[in-house]
Amino acid sequence: MNDVNVLSWPAALDRIKQRAERVDTMGEWPEENFSDLYRAGAMGWSIPKSFSGSELSSLDLHRHYQEMSAACLTTALVFTQRDAAVEFLVAAQESTLARKLLVDLAENRIFASIGIAQLTTSGRHQGAALLASAAPGGFKVNGIIPWATGVHHAHWLIVGARIDDQNQILFALSMDRAGIKIDDCVPMASLNGSDTASVKLQDVVIRNDEVLSGPCEDALAQRGNLHRFTLNTCVVPLGVAAGAIAEAEKLAALRNDKSQETILMLRQSHQALEQQIYACGTDTGIGKESRAAIHLRARANDLAMRSALACLELAKGRGMLIGNPAQRRVREAMFFFVWSSSPAVIQETLFRLAGLDHRDSATFSTGSQEALTS
Repeated sequence: MNDVNVLSWPAALDRIKQRAERVDTMGEWPEENFSDLYRAGAMGWSIPKSFSGSELSSLDLHRHYQEMSAACLTTALVFTQRDAAVEFLVAAQESTLARKLLVDLAENRIFASIGIAQLTTSGRHQGAALLASAAPGGFKVNGIIPWATGVHHAHWLIVGARIDDQNQILFALSMDRAGIKIDDCVPMASLNGSDTASVKLQDVVIRNDEVLSGPCEDALAQRGNLHRFTLNTCVVPLGVAAGAIAEAEKLAALRNDKSQETILMLRQSHQALEQQIYACGTDTGIGKESRAAIHLRARANDLAMRSALACLELAKGRGMLIGNPAQRRVREAMFFFVWSSSPAVIQETLFRLAGLDHRDSATFSTGSQEALTS
């Protein structure tokens, strides 16, 4: 990278924050933000040094995700999906193709994202949305990827497909391959600049050297062997909460002491939850579906929404206008209630929305009604 073009991380964050309302209201792909991220060295953060990356520690990497989310959730979502693709490639680095793609990603020559929802939350109860069948020299894949972020800009997607009821594969999909049809993006309440759409595959050929994992029972499990920070779905809502609280603090400063004291309580709640999340994240034994992780994620989602609504309350009528920071934060916070939510996360969230805490869930699940009146 030319030193003349180097940008400090705080400067990059500031520039990203300044563009956040435009990215949101215009629904435009954050091209300038990604240029600034490259100049700040972000493209190599999650990539090992042996592949031209800078290999940040897991905690430092996720603190950057949190800070990016506080500035602009659209940019953070796209970037974390890109880094999720990187993580799968790192887990499969014995593959010649994976090694090449990692270098290209570190040097910002390509953009990659993931398409695995059909194996996780979007398709786990609906049969095989994407099915791979054996073919000479590899597989043929048919079906749909329910959603992928940055899909019209991606050179590669890291994709999971079922072979049968027991086996799956994970593969690198070149987006110029015959048989791929990318749907138009459907207008959403927020994050329209993330370029999220579904992808249809018809007899798409996947070579054996493009298979990153499998056939096996769980093609995504290999990523877990990296023992990286496992609570990404907690730190991103933490970032949105921090951004909303910062905006609420500015608005509360124009009001009375009670308003300021209340927002200070939100800030203290954020600090306490942040400490707990990062403490858990250093424990490589915690899994995404562990009881602790589910509880922390539901709390982070809840805090993001409450912080955004506090910001909206202080903004009053102006907060209903598209282009107002409070309006954006509320719509951003809505995202966390649909983002890769497993049944356990949904149930935990519903308990919190019903005014119960996680200790009540065990009582309620036995059929007791006492928790509802406590």
